[in-house]
Amino acid sequence: MARLQNMTYWKKLLTRHDESGLSLKKFCEQQDLNYKTALKYRHLVDAEKQAAKLNFIELPSTAPAAASSHSLNKFELDNGISLTLLHGFCRQKFLKIIALLCDESC
Repeated sequence: MARLQNMTYWKKLLTRHDESGLSLKKFCEQQDLNYKTALKYRHLVDAEKQAAKLNFIELPSTAPAAASSHSLNKFELDNGISLTLLHGFCRQKFLKIIALLCDESC
């Protein structure tokens, strides 16, 4: 729950940053924010936006609730790229990887 609240908080801050016209570093100085943390969330938010442009659809999990930490999730993209990830992977990192792969091969 805290991760979702953090993401919501940073999305609002980054929207304010976008509207300010300032560099991220300057905005962080003025708002007394940690620049490295802001940069981390900027990348996560941008990855989500990129995934939305790709019409990425999140499907509900079919794995049992108590899935083994060794269970796998397999993804195949239209461009022929196939990914296999362990159960419990980080969604934000996954979206960032998808955005990078599609930038390279689309």
